Amino acid sequence: MIPQVRVDIIAHATEDEARIVHSLVEVLRIRPDSLDTRRSEGHYGNTIITTSAFLRKGEARDVLERLRETLSDADLDHIRETLPSRTDGSTLYVRLDKQEMVSGHVKLSDSGAVRIRITVPAYAGRPEEVFAHLLGLD
Repeated sequence: MIPQVRVDIIAHATEDEARIVHSLVEVLRIRPDSLDTRRSEGHYGNTIITTSAFLRKGEARDVLERLRETLSDADLDHIRETLPSRTDGSTLYVRLDKQEMVSGHVKLSDSGAVRIRITVPAYAGRPEEVFAHLLGLD
């Protein structure tokens, strides 16, 4: 089964875009050429920067391996306990703390601005079991 991973991060004008992109590259090991950055304007004219990566095959597996390696046991346990509420069909949703990642750490967050969507083919099996296996939760 070949997973797909989409990573989205939102930065505001007051945040250091270079540090955020650097954290995606260094902490999650996403190749810089896999990142797509877009600028938009908020309601009050403020700049909003959205950086995304859509990863397949080896790149997706690398990010999943990095999550397994760097998330704390408590965070992995929390994902395991909340797996049913984090899945929708064949997609798993995980959020990470942006400030922690900029500091070089990977930490779950309910309101984190680093959104990760992991999708597996529908035929791969029961999604919860597949995600547990991919993240080493089984």
